Amino acid sequence: MKREKTEYDKFKTIFDSTIDAMFIYDMDGNFIEVNRTACERLGYTYEEFLSMKLSKIYAPEFYNALLLKIDELKKRGNTLFETVMISKDGRKIPMEVNSQIINFGGKKTILSIARDITERKLAEESLWQSFKTLKKSLESIITIMNKIMGTRDPYTALHQKRVAKLATAIAEEMNLPEEQLEGTRLSASIHDIGKIYLPAEILSKPSKLNHLELNLIQSHPWVGYDILKSIEFPWPIAEIVLQHHERMDGSGYPQGLEGDDILVEARILGVADVVEAMTSHRPYRPAHSIETALNEIDKNKGILYDTKIVDICIHLFTENVFNFEGNNNLSNN
Repeated sequence: MKREKTEYDKFKTIFDSTIDAMFIYDMDGNFIEVNRTACERLGYTYEEFLSMKLSKIYAPEFYNALLLKIDELKKRGNTLFETVMISKDGRKIPMEVNSQIINFGGKKTILSIARDITERKLAEESLWQSFKTLKKSLESIITIMNKIMGTRDPYTALHQKRVAKLATAIAEEMNLPEEQLEGTRLSASIHDIGKIYLPAEILSKPSKLNHLELNLIQSHPWVGYDILKSIEFPWPIAEIVLQHHERMDGSGYPQGLEGDDILVEARILGVADVVEAMTSHRPYRPAHSIETALNEIDKNKGILYDTKIVDICIHLFTENVFNFEGNNNLSNN
């Protein structure tokens, strides 16, 4: 009996000396042991803890997630998760909890070690706010670039706006992650920024371009890339702009990339660019119908254009999900 007491005292000394809150509870959530840090952090006495259940210290909105984690723990033997605990005086404390199943007092129990991550969460929030401010500043740069483009070449500025609208709709339908969605939208809104250095006479020429003029036009992805590459965007804007005229079979320009070597955002942009360009009036031809544009991308899917992206683009129009004019009457296109 004395030896058992000594062993428990040793355990309790170590248990109480840790800087993290520690809890031992049975499979029904009844506390069996807690350390001094747990009492100090949550404001309950040792005796109060031993008369409580686990549910008492968790924020209600996190308790269902906790039950799922306990189920996972029973299957795997351990689990690590973030949650929020509630102190006796009602304070919410963000915690990182590392739990495992142990044998304690001859019974199967759960040991949870809970680390207060308040400072980490505050730092993450501060970092996130800084990131949002940076993103806003970068988006402002893109907006300014587009306005500058608009003063020199109103057609291209409108084209970019409409392409961005369609490209964003395609990206949303593909369920791309938020960052890729943003990258697609922003790169589409300035994808022809390289044309700012092209002579206005070429951009508005009513007749067919000659070989030299065509080469100048085809240089605009590189020019756009050179303008954008020194700006540290959180998205690969410069690369997307560089690749938006690449084609799946390698017949595009300027690098002759093919297939998955082309960024998915650039593949989306390539389809949206063609559809918008074909359905808009150009100095050298009238606008085509949306049906003609959709037929063009459909017959070349898997050759020039990404099959999945083409199918989604066609779906957006034929199912009246998308319209450049913001209505659902395709006959007006």
